[in-house]
Parts: sequence; structure tokens; C-alpha cells
Amino acid sequence: QSDGSSTTLKGSLTGTIENGDELILRFNSASYGSQSGTLDYIAANCDFAEATITVSSVDGENNVIPTSTASFVNQQAIVKFTLKANGTTPLNATKLIVNDGTTDYTVTPASATSEIYVAIPGIASQTVTLTATVGSDTYTYERANVTFTNGKYYEIAVKMTAAYKLLSAATAEDYGKVVCAAGHLHPAKTAVPDGCTAVGILGKVTETSHGLILALKDATAQNWNTINGWTSTIDFAGSKLQVLPDDAARGANLTSYTMLGATAVSDWAVAQMSDYKAIFTNLGSTQSDSFGTTYDGNVNAYITTGIDGAAISGSYWSATEDDGGNVWAFNPVFWGYSVKSDSYSVRPVLGFGGEVTPLSVATTSDVGKVVCAAGHLHPAKTAVPSGCTAVGILGKVTETGHGLILALQDASSQQWTTINRWTSVTTYDNTKLRQLPDDTARGSLVQLVRGAEERLRGHLHEPRLDDR
Repeated sequence: QSDGSSTTLKGSLTGTIENGDELILRFNSASYGSQSGTLDYIAANCDFAEATITVSSVDGENNVIPTSTASFVNQQAIVKFTLKANGTTPLNATKLIVNDGTTDYTVTPASATSEIYVAIPGIASQTVTLTATVGSDTYTYERANVTFTNGKYYEIAVKMTAAYKLLSAATAEDYGKVVCAAGHLHPAKTAVPDGCTAVGILGKVTETSHGLILALKDATAQNWNTINGWTSTIDFAGSKLQVLPDDAARGANLTSYTMLGATAVSDWAVAQMSDYKAIFTNLGSTQSDSFGTTYDGNVNAYITTGIDGAAISGSYWSATEDDGGNVWAFNPVFWGYSVKSDSYSVRPVLGFGGEVTPLSVATTSDVGKVVCAAGHLHPAKTAVPSGCTAVGILGKVTETGHGLILALQDASSQQWTTINRWTSVTTYDNTKLRQLPDDTARGSLVQLVRGAEERLRGHLHEPRLDDR
């Protein structure tokens, strides 16, 4: 209770106190779980100290006399973390989680900052993990055999590593992100970390983990006769890709990225006009007229800012939209119809996620797969991708593209007399089918069938699935 270097602590103890007993004296109570990252907060909320004394005697007034003066020791180390990306760029975090191998401490600064003070109970030879939230991104750091001694102060500059989302988990919300050869998605308009090679810009996702990437490098210019004579066409996740015909045409710089991390991809290709248009729109370009989309520099900004991509300088064409004299092309100024030229270069795309198997090519090896309303086959016992609606299970294939599907929804219950009086019987690939007679009998199947009718008709042929 003094302003000097020492004070007197007074309190009441219960129980029997004898000479030689050890007493543990504590100042304040520990509270480290939630901090604000400042020294002021630590002083007000984390100032926890402890001393141990040995009883020398108890005098006639029951006062405990210690063998020596109590020396209080702070029960925490104070660490100033300076968060950096690539060792130089400050990372202004809105949250930092510090884990010492046993306990989390969550630090939430009042405003985003790269300098965060944390009170940490002393540890010895522990693994410390940091997880920082920076905008919509997450950065991590981990180091083993770390020791923080109670009562000590530390200043540590930490090189954080981005915790990347994988291309295999890409959705439409990731449009514009940079794709590196390792299969990671990086924030748009930023340099990829050391050791990563940027290969493209995510520009179209047809369903979760399936889509198209706009390449950062060009293939060589092509002769229009070569273009129009291409016969290798891939139907990839709903997009037809014209595969660049050979390594010479693709250019040496496009041959080494047919695998992105663990994500299978198609070959380099030139997409349709609609695919390019979707890419540009997703990257921020705006519709200008009936001929196409204004380019307005948005795509170039993504390609050239900090990711080592070459700016679009010439004109680049789409795969097949050709009427003999004109072609859909794009350049740094516009996207639209242009007179074709043999000197046009190729701004290719990369399809990723693997091809979707359409129901129309189903074989006996596909029995048991899930059928979605879009007419795709998905692996059994797995959830269909985002945006797809499962309608049935492929149960019989009588020949390629023909068979029967077990519906995932039930019709309403029927009386056997109604069932036995059905007259609509069709022999389909040696299988007799009895059609549910009307909407009332079909019950909950009507809307399901209507929604999938056009997509499934090519698979089932007759009888046509309709609402009659």
C-alpha cells in the first residue's frame, strides 16, 4: 500500500500455520484468453504475479513472519509480434490466434495492425503457431522449440505464410484470383509468394472445382486454316474447348502446366466466345453493346499487377466463332467482332477439375452413380457439386446411353387395383415399363420430371417423360 519499491500485504489465513510451511502469494488473477494487442490492455488485465515464502514463525498476535522478503515474479512473458508477408510487407491483421501447444490466446485489435502485443504464460520448448486474419485471407506461422521466460519482454518479426484455398475448392466467389502451378488460389492483383509460379487467372467456375483459367502467357500466332481445321474438341464441364493442336502451335511456354497441384486439368485450349466473355465479365468488365463486352483494362490489371503476367498487347481470338470473314476477338480496348487476321495470337485457357461424364454416354461401368438434373453422372455416395440437383441413381444400362434410373423421390401410394389396370405399357430395350397414369398418381414426381425432362430425354428416348 505504498508508492515506493515495497509494500505490505495483509490478509487473513485460515487453518493451522506452522513453522516451515510454504505459502503461495498471488497478485491479481490470470486472464489471457482474449486480448486487444496493446501494452495498456496487458497492464490492466494481464498483470499477474506470484511469490512463494517459507514461514519462519507465528508471533503472539498470529502474524506470519517469513524467513525472507517475498519476491513477486510476473507469470507471463510479453511478446511484440511484427507480422510481415514475404519478410518485408507488413500484414495488418484484424485477429491473431496464438497457440503455445496447449492453449489458444485470441487477440483482436481495435483496428487492423501489423504490431501486436501479447501476454503469454511462460513456456519452455513448445511449438508456437500463429494464425492471422488479414481481410478475407488467412496467414500462418509455426515454430518448434520456443521458450518464453516469465517476466521477460520479446520483440519478434514474423514472416507469415498465406493459408491458400485450393483450386479444387474453387467457387464463383474466387473469380479473379491468381492460380499458381501448385494448385493454390492467391488474392487478385498481388504477387504470389516465393516459390510459387503464377500460371493464370481464375475466370469461370461452372460448378465447384470445375471451370476455366485465363492463361498468363500466349501461344504463338496461328494461321486461320489451322484454326478452322482443328478436330480435337473437348466437352469440358459444359464448355467446348478447341485443344491447341501441337507443342509448336502452343508455344514452348505453355507445355509444362497440364497438372496444377493435385488437380487434374485439361490441355491448353482456346475457349468459345461465351467463355471468354464470362471471364471478362467476372473480372469486372461491363457490357457495352449488343456485340459484346467492353474490355476497359480490367483483365490487364489482373494479369500485369505483381504476378509476372504479360500484358495483352495484340488481338486474341476465340475458338470457333467464325463466319468466314470475321471473328470474336479481344484486345486491351474491346471485346467484340473483328476482322480476322493470320497475325492474331492465342490467349488460351486451361480447363480444370476433370471432365464431367454426361448421362448420354453412360455405360454399365457407371451403374450406381448419381444422376443430376443437368444430365451429369457423379460418383456414388458423394454429394453432388454446388448448383447441381440429384434426381436419381443410375441402375441399369442396356446399351451405351440407354437405361433406367431409380428416382430419389417417391410417388404417392397407389391401390393395387389402379396399378393392375394400367394400360400404358412400353417395351424399352427388352424391358417392359408401366407408366404412372396421371399427375395425381405420380404425386411428388411431377416437378422433378419436368425439371429434368429435356436433359434426360436423350438418355431415355421413349417413353417420353412428360406430365401426361
